[in-house]
Amino acid sequence: MNTVQEWSKYYDSVGIANYPYNTTPAEEFEDSSSLSIHDNIEWEKAKGLHALIGKGNVRVIHFRSLSDKSSEYKDRLLKIVLRLLYLSEEYPWVICTPDTLSIIVRSDDVESMGNRVQKGNAYLLWQTKFVLPCILPQITFYHKSLPSFKSHLIDNNVLFGFFNSWNGVIEWDVVCKMKGDFAVAIKEGKKGIVFKDGTTVLEPIFDNIDHESFHDMLAYNDNSPASYSFILGTYGEGLICAKERIERGKEQYVFMDKDGNKHIVLNEAWAEKNRIDLRSISIPLHSTCHFNKGLLKIDFPIDEYCGRLYEIDKQGNARDIGGIDYKEYRNVDLLEDIDYSGYETMGYWGVNDEGLRDALDDDPDAYGNID
Repeated sequence: MNTVQEWSKYYDSVGIANYPYNTTPAEEFEDSSSLSIHDNIEWEKAKGLHALIGKGNVRVIHFRSLSDKSSEYKDRLLKIVLRLLYLSEEYPWVICTPDTLSIIVRSDDVESMGNRVQKGNAYLLWQTKFVLPCILPQITFYHKSLPSFKSHLIDNNVLFGFFNSWNGVIEWDVVCKMKGDFAVAIKEGKKGIVFKDGTTVLEPIFDNIDHESFHDMLAYNDNSPASYSFILGTYGEGLICAKERIERGKEQYVFMDKDGNKHIVLNEAWAEKNRIDLRSISIPLHSTCHFNKGLLKIDFPIDEYCGRLYEIDKQGNARDIGGIDYKEYRNVDLLEDIDYSGYETMGYWGVNDEGLRDALDDDPDAYGNID
């Protein structure tokens, strides 16, 4: 496509209402019946196109102030945002300039939304205008190819959920592929852990971090005997639990902040202070317990049937809040559970009558009694 008019027809075909931004005012295009004004435009004077955001439920998630960011940073930003919106990494409706990155989607109308909402360097454009790739070389599709279908329809719960929780992306040299909600991240040769929304779980303070499974990551430094198995399901409110291996045969649980500071150490002193049997402290790798409003609820087993439930604050103070059952004890009624179908196992041969069997008990010399 070489002309603005050709680009305009293309956008019309994929559901993007548009108008040439240096000719007719946008207001004349807001009503669908006025789109026929396209026939009266002096296209040779047109320099580019604006999309009418809001028309046809089209929205834009827009990031600005990226001119000093590397292409790797923009790649990471885009991958994280697309993942949170449940869109493919190859989603074609992504537009970029040297300073911005934008994702076009569609969503249902919401009353009293206004034109736009801002969260840090992110904007949700709800009902406004937006410059589209056209004949200007500095405005392009990120994936270098034209979308062949309409932008994706996203549920508003997903859209607003993303926008309300967005807190930016940390500058990492590399963010490895997500496993579950977490990924290993690398900066200046050191490794840390990043959450799926870009939040840093652990700053780059280790030489090595490896995914052991979807539930844990093993972290260690080359010249230290200590290692940490981070239990990913315990991450919450800035703290994550790890099983610390201090030396061969010696382990303890610690709750650590993103800088590696230990806030709670579940050791002998902690157990004695809180009157907890140290041998009962066990946090499974698949655990999903984490701090919520400053408190952690966790159970320590007594045996396979029951344990005690504790509420722990961020200063390490534990409070017993009751018992917890893992499985029910089996109550055995011996009279009901004994199987008399094979009396020979009880010492009686060929005797099927229970009354006769009782009589045989009183006569050890009776026929059929082998006692």
